[in-house]
Amino acid sequence: MNAEGYWQQSRQAVREKVVETGMQLFLEQGFDATTTTQIAAEVGISSRSLFRYVATKEDLVLGHLEPQGEVVATALAARPDGESPWDALRAALDSLRGPGYDEDHQLKLTKMIYASPSLRARYMDKRMSWIELLAPEIARRLHAAGAAGSVPEADLDLSARAIVGTSLTCLTLAAEKWAAQDGKVDLGDLYDTAIAAVRGRE
Repeated sequence: MNAEGYWQQSRQAVREKVVETGMQLFLEQGFDATTTTQIAAEVGISSRSLFRYVATKEDLVLGHLEPQGEVVATALAARPDGESPWDALRAALDSLRGPGYDEDHQLKLTKMIYASPSLRARYMDKRMSWIELLAPEIARRLHAAGAAGSVPEADLDLSARAIVGTSLTCLTLAAEKWAAQDGKVDLGDLYDTAIAAVRGRE
């Protein structure tokens, strides 16, 4: 391994340690009660150095959302062509509960997110950034389904973005209720209820 490769590997190892330590302290003490200075001290680096590995305190908790978005986008592209945009999105989002999914950890994480205004705002911002990842595939499905005949071609992108944005908002609201009910109701069922309320009878 050359020097550059070793440096990158070392940097990744420190970043993982920062995130792991931060998450442990957040879950033990609460997000707002834990300082970045405390996290840095636990890891053995300076506060300034900590921000070389993460841009914000919130990103210590929410860094997983970007790779998760890619997982959903890959799952969405793999859905059968004949599946409706809504059903394809539902199945793609369900891929997040695949192998390795820890419901207890997710429940603790979700409760923490909704307990902190700054963390919740950043979470929603990052989650809604998935629109850019998912809308092109939904637009393709709308076109393939013949929507172009009833919707101007130029409006397909807007329609796709509206569908994805609505789905993500429903997921966010469902997750909030799921956490409030201590995970005693299936998250997928809550999501379906929210979607049904938005779509009404078609």
